[in-house]
Amino acid sequence: KINAAWAAALAPHTDRVTVHDLFAAYPDGVIDVAAEQALVRAHDRIVFQFPLFWFSMPPLLKVWFDQVLGYGFVYGPGGD
Repeated sequence: KINAAWAAALAPHTDRVTVHDLFAAYPDGVIDVAAEQALVRAHDRIVFQFPLFWFSMPPLLKVWFDQVLGYGFVYGPGGD
């Protein structure tokens, strides 16, 4: 698979990139919002690589977007 090759190519460069697999981190689907927001803050650029399911993202990624990139964190009062 292309995503596996991409992740393998990035693996030797952990000093410059972070590969974060949501499905491996949260097999139960319960996201640690504070930890994920800390990860977002720690990086200048974020690349989302995921399969398209009927022209949309996987359900876990949608939950991640809704919970992690929520009101007060990336938009609204106090949002960056």
